[in-house]
Amino acid sequence: MMKKLMICAGLLVSVAAMAADVAPVNPDQVSAADKKSKALLCQQQATEKKLEGAAKKAFLVSCINPAAAKGVTRVK
Repeated sequence: MMKKLMICAGLLVSVAAMAADVAPVNPDQVSAADKKSKALLCQQQATEKKLEGAAKKAFLVSCINPAAAKGVTRVK
């Protein structure tokens, strides 16, 4: 199970690296699949860091949406 998770994470990281050059113009245009893969990668990082409770929640918020963690609001 862990081996499959690591393979999937590796594939997601490589795809994300390729897609880094093509950022969407509007953050609202990010697909649900992109958001889900980002959330999964952040979850995996939190697990690797052995975070729990409030520390894990704070890490996930800052990892998934750094602008929200800093209190920055988006202009639509």
